[in-house]
Amino acid sequence: MPLPPLELATAVPLPQIVLGISSAKYLSNFYVPTSVPAVVGSKTIVQKANLITSPFNQNAAYLDMLAVTGGGIIGVIHGLEMTVNAALNIDVSAGTAIIEGIVQKTSTNVVTCNNNATNRIWLKQDGTFEVKTDLNYPSIAACFIGTVVTSGGAISTRSTAGVVYCRCGIAYRETADAAEPQDTPNSLWIGGITKTSGGLYLWNGSQYLRLDNNKLTVAKTANYTVVTPKDRDKVFTNEGAAGQVDFTLPAAASSDGPFIFYVQTAQTLKIIAGAGDTIRVDSFASAAAGYCQSATIGSTVTLVAINATEWVAISHGGTWTIV
Repeated sequence: MPLPPLELATAVPLPQIVLGISSAKYLSNFYVPTSVPAVVGSKTIVQKANLITSPFNQNAAYLDMLAVTGGGIIGVIHGLEMTVNAALNIDVSAGTAIIEGIVQKTSTNVVTCNNNATNRIWLKQDGTFEVKTDLNYPSIAACFIGTVVTSGGAISTRSTAGVVYCRCGIAYRETADAAEPQDTPNSLWIGGITKTSGGLYLWNGSQYLRLDNNKLTVAKTANYTVVTPKDRDKVFTNEGAAGQVDFTLPAAASSDGPFIFYVQTAQTLKIIAGAGDTIRVDSFASAAAGYCQSATIGSTVTLVAINATEWVAISHGGTWTIV
């Protein structure tokens, strides 16, 4: 199953380097009759007078293309890019998608969006497009193409955030999440890679695994309740705060961290454990649902959960009060 579209700002896509298949390789190139279908899918090999080589060639090309692109992924192989036409119309370029088999559009298609709405564009397995204004999946297998926002009879923005691309058998997408992607993919979407503004993440069927070591610094000037499991690997600071900033940790049983905290402004940065959890820094342990805090610039602590009830500092510096 593909991933649902995400409510995100426009991502900045990387140059698309298509490997293993030419963007000009359409199954219709192997179709002999002069009437070339706009949508090309699997063809039954049948014997016709003087035309038996056409079905054989097309099926051979179909199987070759599946082998090259990875037939188990629902995503865009090439093309199917959105450009503004006029008023509420979007042009979707010719291209190829894997939707439980190969689906190709051999020419540009005009898709009409709803006015004053967030439109999510889907290419369905039958070769037609569907425009939805909710997050629900179409009634049949479909590939997400992008999001178009309209207002006052015109297109305001368009985005490919969340679109899955098939790159040599690997599902790849980009989103504008600050760190770990904020969705929960289908358990069957194993091996999919997501690039966010905070790094690269691999979905293993149950959780995201970070693929790089880049840290993301997030400054908070107001209480942050709760630091969620999806905030792992972030460096939280209180830069610019005019007073105390509280950070509430998730339940130790639900996350392993690490969560990193750094006092950048001479105001109290307070880290609070969840109900029943403790925080340990060196030999000092907090009470259940206790906290550690510091107002000394340069103080830092990295916390991980070692079991279902204990957060421990695997590194720390500066001055911390444990309560």
